[in-house]
Amino acid sequence: MKKVKFNNDWNFSKVHSEKASFNVTLPHDAMIFEGHSADARSGAGGGYYCGGRYCYRKHFKIEGERSAKYLLRFDGIAGESHIYLNAKHIAQNFYAYNGFTVDITDCVVFGEENLIEVYIDNDRQPNSRWYAGSGIYRSVWLITGGEVRIGNVKISTPFVGEDVSEIELEISLENDKSEQHCIIVETEILDRNGKTICREITPFTLFEQGKETARQRLYPRNISLWSTDSPNLYDCRIRLTDGHGSTLDETEESFGFRTITADPVHGLRINGKETLLRGACIHHDNGVIGAAEYYDACERRIRILKEAGFNAVRISHHPCSEEMLSACDKLGMLVWDETFDIWQEHKTKYDFAMYFDEEWKNIVDGMVEKDFNHPCVFLYSIGNEIPEIVKPQGIRVSRMLTERIRMLD
Repeated sequence: MKKVKFNNDWNFSKVHSEKASFNVTLPHDAMIFEGHSADARSGAGGGYYCGGRYCYRKHFKIEGERSAKYLLRFDGIAGESHIYLNAKHIAQNFYAYNGFTVDITDCVVFGEENLIEVYIDNDRQPNSRWYAGSGIYRSVWLITGGEVRIGNVKISTPFVGEDVSEIELEISLENDKSEQHCIIVETEILDRNGKTICREITPFTLFEQGKETARQRLYPRNISLWSTDSPNLYDCRIRLTDGHGSTLDETEESFGFRTITADPVHGLRINGKETLLRGACIHHDNGVIGAAEYYDACERRIRILKEAGFNAVRISHHPCSEEMLSACDKLGMLVWDETFDIWQEHKTKYDFAMYFDEEWKNIVDGMVEKDFNHPCVFLYSIGNEIPEIVKPQGIRVSRMLTERIRMLD
């Protein structure tokens, strides 16, 4: 599916405020502009910044076909959010650090002006033990596909050898048509110079109005491994055709070849080499620009840590952004990604414990799906300083989370 940034030309305003609205380009942190005071309810953890209620609006047109599929992808919204398209409620989100996708196909008016509105309530403070920001602080994407399209792609490298290696692909395919469809799945693996190192072509039958998984195995020769010292990356380019050469959909994913093992004798080994972790914990805010997440800011932080001798970062205390993972892939930084700082027991008055039981599965699924193809990710954390871990219910939750992650990865 085609994915383009949807960050420009948003109008921002404070709800129930006499201040004028103004245009912003996402990502945008509203809290950093609120100012701070000694009596702010966010307290020391929130840097004494004030919360608030906000609205983001964007007018847009879609000139495409009604048979196509249109999705909006929100990479992260800080605050309880409700999303409306042309005055119809289409989604809600309660966790600041998970991305989520909304199907807007049935709500879009084609060829006319549409209005997307995102209402955010981040006034109930404290809701975090650190500065979390407010608003649409990560990117938004418009994703477009046809009636036959590619969904999620999972790339594994189950075997890495000196002369030949193995790539295993799971390609999610969707067919909205009322009849089965015979297609061709064409996959190329390219090095960073754009040279094709292997290719696979697979005929595949999609049943009517269904979702299927196409599986491929490719065997490239003489690959270069990804490591913290040599972060070699490859591109996986997938194209669907109708058998007559016409392209139905295409996508591209970045990945790397590496092995990870751990045992009591050799400790952690990356590509068979014993590896000592020299790590640091990092939060998602970017200092004076607040929580707004930009690739350049992520790349700068990781580059400085690499220059100082670090080879690993732990994300504190939430799933990190795609921008951060991409920077770590590129620069060779191992990532320990984390799900939660809270399960069912509160640490602050209005934190995520209010929603944990209903939302945990979506958060875990989203984190693993986001991280799966990134070679930098080597470890998952199911929680940070969880007080109920020593209680019977905490043991149940621990097993629930770990089993879900093992099932997915």
